Parts: sequence; C-alpha cells; structure tokens
Amino acid sequence: MIQTKHRILSGLLGLGMALLLMPALSLPVFAAGYPEDVYVGNQMLNDEKPYLVNDAAADSGTLGTGGCTAYFDRDSGTLKLSGAAITTAYSWNNDASGTDKAGIYVASGDLSIALQGTNTVTGVAAAANGTSYGIYINNGSLTISDSGDDDGSLTAQCADNSEQLGSVGIYASEAIIVDSGTVKGVSGEAKGSTFGILASGAITINGGTVEAIGGTSVVGNSYGMKAAGSDPGNTVTIYAGSVIATGGTVNGGDSCGLFSSSAVTISGGTLVATSGTAATSYALKGAMQCNTGLSAIASTDSAGANPVLYKADNAGSYKWVNVATTKKYTVSGTVKNSDGDGIVSARVDLVNSDGITCGGTVTTDAYGVFSISSVPVGGGYTLAVSATGYNTKKLDAFDVVASNVTGKDFTFVKHYPVCVGGVWITEDNKGGVTVNDIITGTVTYTPAAGETPAVLTLNNATISFRQGVNSAILAKEDLQVVLKGSNTIGQPDDASYFYGISACAPGESEKKDVTLTGDGSLTIYDYYAGIEGKNVTLSSTGALTIREKETQGQACCLKANGGTLTINSGTLDLASEWAYCLYGDTAIVINGGVVTAASSGNEGVMNKALNLAGYPTACTLLVGTKADGSNAAIQTLTDANAATFHYAHLVSGYQMLEGAQQEVKQGTAVTTVSHNTAASPKTGDASQLVMWELLLALSLCGLGMFGFALRQRR
Repeated sequence: MIQTKHRILSGLLGLGMALLLMPALSLPVFAAGYPEDVYVGNQMLNDEKPYLVNDAAADSGTLGTGGCTAYFDRDSGTLKLSGAAITTAYSWNNDASGTDKAGIYVASGDLSIALQGTNTVTGVAAAANGTSYGIYINNGSLTISDSGDDDGSLTAQCADNSEQLGSVGIYASEAIIVDSGTVKGVSGEAKGSTFGILASGAITINGGTVEAIGGTSVVGNSYGMKAAGSDPGNTVTIYAGSVIATGGTVNGGDSCGLFSSSAVTISGGTLVATSGTAATSYALKGAMQCNTGLSAIASTDSAGANPVLYKADNAGSYKWVNVATTKKYTVSGTVKNSDGDGIVSARVDLVNSDGITCGGTVTTDAYGVFSISSVPVGGGYTLAVSATGYNTKKLDAFDVVASNVTGKDFTFVKHYPVCVGGVWITEDNKGGVTVNDIITGTVTYTPAAGETPAVLTLNNATISFRQGVNSAILAKEDLQVVLKGSNTIGQPDDASYFYGISACAPGESEKKDVTLTGDGSLTIYDYYAGIEGKNVTLSSTGALTIREKETQGQACCLKANGGTLTINSGTLDLASEWAYCLYGDTAIVINGGVVTAASSGNEGVMNKALNLAGYPTACTLLVGTKADGSNAAIQTLTDANAATFHYAHLVSGYQMLEGAQQEVKQGTAVTTVSHNTAASPKTGDASQLVMWELLLALSLCGLGMFGFALRQRR
C-alpha cells in the first residue's frame, strides 16, 4: 500500500516538472538587444505577422513580389526591405506631452536593416511639441546594409512643419552603422532643431554612400550628421564609402554639416561636409584626423570656392570641407632674367614641408619653362631655382590643394661675385651700392669684360661696420679697386671688419687677385687683413693707411696669399698690433712709392726681404727691431732676418744716417729705395751725369773768361 502511494507521488512530481519545463523548451532564445515592438509604418511586425504586404502586416508573403515590401526576421533582429514605400507612421507620446511619429519604429533593442531595391520612408509631420522621425530606434543601435544581391538604397525623409518640435531623418539612441548600400537621411522643417542623421552614440561608415541633410530650423539648430553625447567613444568614423553631410538654414541657431562631440576619424573613403545658412555656421565640428593617403581641403565658401588646405586652427571659419584620397597635380612656371628672356637649363627643385624633394629635379627648356608632375596635395611646398651666373632663389611656401598650380615664375636679377657691406652687387644696384647707415658716398661696379677685370670704384665712400659681415669688400673674382677722393673702411674702434678688401672668400678653393688704382686715398681699420688676395698690386698714387688691431696668426695689413705683393706707387702708412704689415707668399716687390710700416706684435714687419730691383731711381730703406722706429738704420736685409725687424721706412733718394755705412752690390739684397722724382745731386752721385757735365762746362767757360779778363788788364 505504501509502495503504491510512493509510485503515485513520484509520477505526479515528474509530471509537474515536465509541465514546468515545457514553456521554456517551446520558447526561442534571443540574444541581448533583441528588438521589441518593431513598427513599419503603422503596422507592427512580429512572429505572427512578420511580413508587410500591401502596407498591412501579414503572416506570409514573398519579399519583393506580390506587394510584399518588408519582412522582419525576429531571430536575427533584421528588417528586410525590398522596394518599400512607407508613408504612414507609428505615433507615441513623448515627455513634452506631445506626439512623436516615425515611419520605422523600434521600442527597444538593436535593429539591422537589409536593403533590396529602392526604398523610401516618408515621415508624417508631428503636431506642436512633437518630433517627426523617418526612422527611430529607442534603447538600441541601428545597422544598415544592402542585401548583397544588388545595390539597395534607403531614403528616410521627414515632412515639413514649422510648428513641430523637431525633425530627424534617421535616429538611434545608441550607435548607427552603415556597412553598404545607399542611405539618405533628410530632415524636414521644424520649429526646433533638425538632423539628417542623429546618433546618441557613435556613427561608423564602413562602406556605401551616405548622405545626411539637415532641414530648416526656425529657432533651433540644423545638423546634417551628428554623433551626440559626452562619451569619448561617440565619434564619427569613416573607414570607406562616401559621406555627404549638409546643414540646413537656421534663423536663430547654428548650422553644421558634420558634428561630433568627440572626434571625426577618416581612415578611407571620402567626406564632403557643408554648412547651411546661419549666423553661426561651420562645415565640420570635432577634432578631425585623417590617415596617410588622404588629404583635407576646405573653403570659407559653402560652394567650395578657392579651397585651401584644412587647418584645425581655422576649422570654425570653414563652410566647406572635403576629404578624399590624395590627388596629384602639376606645378609649373618660368625662369627669366631681368630682360624677360627665358633662362635655359635652370635647375628647379620642389621640396615639401618635410624637406623631401617631390617630382624629381627638373630643368627649364629653351624658353625657361618648367613643369613638375605628380605633386601630391599638401602644404608648405617651396621652389628653389638655381642657374649659372645667378644666386639660388626660393619662392615663399605655397599649398597644392585641388588643381594644377601655375604661374610659379622666377625673375632673376644678374648677381655679380662681389659683395660690399654685406650686399651682393646685382644688375640693379651696380650703378650705386647702398646700405642704410653702412655705406655713404658712391660705390659703383663695372663687370669684367674679356681680359679686363671687374672694377669697383670708391668715390668719397665710407663703409661702416655691419654686424655679422666679415669683409667690407669680398670678391670672388679678380677685382680692380679704383680710389677717388677720401675713402674709409671700418672705424677706429672695436667696430671693424675682419677683412677690409678680400679676394680669398671663405670656402672658396680659388683665390683671386686685388689691384688698387686711382689717385684717391683709403683708410682701412681691420682685424685680420687690410687687403688680401692671391696677388695684391698697389698702383694707386694717393695715401693708403691701414690700422690692424690685435689679432694672432698670419694676418697682415697687406697679404698676398699664395702669390706676390707688389707696390708700384703711393704713400703707405701701415701699422699692425700683432702680425705682418707686408706679406707675400712668393715675393714682396716694391717698384716705387713711400712705405712706412710698423708691427708691434710677435710677427715682424715683413715675412721676407723686399725685392727693390725694379725701383727706378735711388732710394733708402731704414729698418729696426723696435716698432716705434727709434733704432731704425740702414741694414742688410735678407729673407732670413726680415721677420726680425718691426719697423721699416722706405723713401726715395739717399737718407744716410750719421756714421752709417751702406754697401750696395749687384745681385744682393738692397737696403736703399727710390723716389719717383729726381733727387738733388750729391757728391758721388752718378745718377745725374748730364747735369755734372753741364756744370763742368760752365765752370771751364767761367775760368776761361776770367783768364782772358786778367790778360787784358795787364
């Protein structure tokens, strides 16, 4: 009896458990975010009636035929549309006690829409305090793609009503994702804000063509596309495809094409963002980042006129922004001389902002024209042009934006290899070189012609010290300096040039010659060398005064660096606080003039004996070991002892010191120098034989007449 009761009880328990499990076994299992209350138009699609046939929910149908335009697959959470034209709307009450309306509505959960053919959702206008939506996804995300069979499209457009609170083409309370197909969200007119596509989360475009157009707003704002919310992840990201976002007309608020509260990241595809008409308008708002291979251009004109490279600092001023795969264009121009003639074979280099040459190095053709192709869109390009006989010239930085760049023309002014006071002589200034507060008087230049060297004429000129300039006159060619009037280089204080006149330019392997001519005077204050060249020749007849300040090394008042120092005329007054006054690598030749030189430094007054063989008449050379000349005397001068003397005085005629003796032999170093005018005849002087013979004849005649007179008196 007891066992029978146990069996009955066990059976009842088993039956109860089976009955409890049956509902669970019979219900399908759905993933999180399963969409609830899916409306297409004013029809709810669910398990019992998943089809929309002739604008009514149905339990069966074949998508794309027989009036069946929509099918809701509850298992995958996908709404499939095929040639749908939705003109009715689902209505619900909002928090503002108004009524909102949407052509496609999801109460909760994520929804995917698969497109086949052309599909439209025409929203119904909402009443006052209500908002009209084309598509509304509450508490979930929206993903749109085509079916894969063809290029499906979807246009969600709201009705106009200036009294309705707002208008939104496509809305999701979380993310919106477009994988493929053509998707268009168009807002209608509203009293408040309007949005073509709006997400309270992120917006991601993986492909397809997406267009978002904001409508007219009476008192609110208008956005083409907006990713709202303060979450840093609420970005607009474009991986591929094409995106067009356009703001609408606003009477009192802002108009924006594309807005992200976080960032706009573009890894591929294209973007065109345009603002509408408003007191405050901008094409794009949000920190934009573009991957390599893409370029962004922008314009302050909503039609995109006169585009420039996009710069984040100027984002608020742009009404149009275009991002696309970097295109390549051509940069062209001409290179001409000052006469307007094209310069042949000029080298042209285009360098980007990273210092990289683009398009390779090109040269100009027979007309001076150049063209550089395959130049990517970018900013900060510079052109550098060099041509034989001219200094390299650069154009200011420019951008390559949306078209070929033409008119990058160069006009070269002929440059000459002579610099005065830090200013290179050109075709324009050769008639009068001027530098404010540096050069006074007249400085002119005549270019070299054939075997005739270039001529620089100083006429009552003063070349004052200029900070950062080493040489008052720097020549990279043989130079003749003509002196007129009184001329000065440097100042008698610390503001002096390293070099007065130099034809040994730093970094130049070939040294040039310097020649001084003219009847003017020149005073030079320097540190290293008063006049320096490979060969230095002084043929000026005026005074040359050089004062060299304390400087160690092989610096000199006059320095023939690699050649011969030749003095033909003039009155030279040379003084160095450290180095040589006269220096010639090969020789120091004096053929005339008067020289007074004193060196108070470690070096002697000269580096080798003076060659006086070419002096035309008798002369005297006094040398001494003291720079003040107090112990100067006539002494035998050789290459071996030349550097031991610190004073030298060279004049014409005999100036023998009291008790001094001088031996002059043919072929030996001479310690007498000459003048350029005849000296008064002195005893033993055989240089004026005709005069002596005339005096002798006159004396004999006198003696004869005296004897004749005596004889007559007797």
